[in-house]
Amino acid sequence: MTANLTLNAGDTIDPTTEEVFLRVADYSATILPGGFKRLANGKMYKFTGKIDGREVVVSVSNEGSPQAWKFVADVHQVQVTGVPLPPLQTPVEIGIGSNIGSDLVTARFFGK
Repeated sequence: MTANLTLNAGDTIDPTTEEVFLRVADYSATILPGGFKRLANGKMYKFTGKIDGREVVVSVSNEGSPQAWKFVADVHQVQVTGVPLPPLQTPVEIGIGSNIGSDLVTARFFGK
């Protein structure tokens, strides 16, 4: 999953100290504070590990302005159900601390 996050003026994020969650259709995952590593002087944060037995890689990187961030998540071996075929609009929700956003996106599936 790839998403662009735009914070309100004056808002900040720090995934090393804040809970991070994502939800796509009926799948959700939460990364507790301390799971992310701070890289590039706070311009990028990365989590690599297992959640509920699945390999998960999440990166959050600054896209130039202090309010513009890119969120990329890859979860291996997850079966998402509840998405009508052909893929129609699927609910997605992302949260970093108190900064939460949601949208409807067209799902694309990879693999089997």
